[in-house]
Amino acid sequence: MLSALAGLLLSCGAALMRHAIANRAMTLPAPVTLPSA
Repeated sequence: MLSALAGLLLSCGAALMRHAIANRAMTLPAPVTLPSA
């Protein structure tokens, strides 16, 4: 149960980080090319 919740939290956190990085890259005038995972 705890491991499942931890996995869900980690996946959600990774998705949020990716979304934030994508938004920042789109809003920047000269986006830094990040290696897409």
